[in-house]
Amino acid sequence: MKNHLTDTDVKNKLKLYIGKITFDKGVPVLGYDTISASDGDEFSKYFRKKIIDSKTIYNIILEVVTNYIFLSSTQKIDDSVKTISDIKAFKVDEIVNNVFNFIKRLPITYLFTFPLNNNIDGLIKSSIHLSDDNKLLLVDDNDLKTFKVAITDSLFHPGETEMQKGNVVIQVKSRGFVSKFGILKLTTEDPLYLFKIIIGIYLGMGILDIDDKFYRRDSGFLAGYPYRVFDKDKHITTLRESTEDANFINSLVFPQHSFSSKIPNMGSTVFPTKFDIANKDLKKILNVQKFKKSKPKGLDSALTKKLMKDKDKIADHGFQIRNGAYWYYEALKSSQPHAQIVYLVTAFDSLLGIADEKNEKADIVANSIASSAIELEMIKEYITNLYDLRNKIIHGKEALYKLLDNNQKVEIEKHPFVLKLNCQLYLKKYLQKRVNLYSQSISDK
Repeated sequence: MKNHLTDTDVKNKLKLYIGKITFDKGVPVLGYDTISASDGDEFSKYFRKKIIDSKTIYNIILEVVTNYIFLSSTQKIDDSVKTISDIKAFKVDEIVNNVFNFIKRLPITYLFTFPLNNNIDGLIKSSIHLSDDNKLLLVDDNDLKTFKVAITDSLFHPGETEMQKGNVVIQVKSRGFVSKFGILKLTTEDPLYLFKIIIGIYLGMGILDIDDKFYRRDSGFLAGYPYRVFDKDKHITTLRESTEDANFINSLVFPQHSFSSKIPNMGSTVFPTKFDIANKDLKKILNVQKFKKSKPKGLDSALTKKLMKDKDKIADHGFQIRNGAYWYYEALKSSQPHAQIVYLVTAFDSLLGIADEKNEKADIVANSIASSAIELEMIKEYITNLYDLRNKIIHGKEALYKLLDNNQKVEIEKHPFVLKLNCQLYLKKYLQKRVNLYSQSISDK
């Protein structure tokens, strides 16, 4: 259906919504049902942007009005202020234009910055592009100009700690709408999900290690793991993942051996470091969407169609690795034994990408990573037992504390603690195998 709204119509509607704002103890409030779904659809058609709906408009109005009142208005907002009309200096037309221009900018490109533990002894020498939209950023003087903006935003995020030169962050680019109040509506992949994939791959490839001496240390992350969102050089908001994530990420260190370019007994020959190889592999995994969409050139239509089907199958492996790395991260992060078991099995399932019986899954993994027939049988038994324990946790009738009691008298291969440690190792090896296989299947160009 053709949309007949004009600029004036849209601005008049926005003015009507803004006029309905009331105040509760100085805080602007707008009824959540003020903007109907049909109005949202009309706005979406007018601006020709799918990201726009009634909820997006609602949040943008509140954000723009809040910014204006607390950062621009000279009038004190106290209990006497009940409606917009009570604010003498409030310029409605200016606010309407600000909201209108904000909506026109959507989707906005944001930078999400995820800080890592900075006890890395200067091993990372420069920033590294992990993909088109992801970067391992070594903070320099230019970056500090951006990061320092966050410190001045004390109204919304008091007590923010300052980034310093030489800090390392993972930077993820995303598009959509992010408000100061933590509202996210993105048109691209979840940046937090991508960050955990990157950490999961680094852990699986041995590029990051867990150092217990840093774990649960007072890291300044007492209120959770903070990651910031920027619109160009403007700090939009600071989001937080759990304190458990903060403790885990604070325990991660880059081991020296990952950056060595020499191999024992190979003389002075310089080789790519494990860090270099992992970043090369990671770039292919993060760019799986781009790989899947790219079309071969100069071939007839029949061959092109066949190659595109093959690419789809290869891309499926990339998506499985990404999901597996994500759940590997969650399994290592969790401090709850029952969650660790569930996440480990979920990671195996993600990497396998099949719905076969547990024995068949165990057989596939064992045949991929075992170095001997004896080890193969042992791996199969441990993974089968892991699936059994997961099923009891999810579907069983026994209390969790009994299932996971480390003092229970059971065979060593069924002991929950031993089972978890061994299967974490098997998962790491299998993730490495899958990453190597996938990387070898895609050209470096």
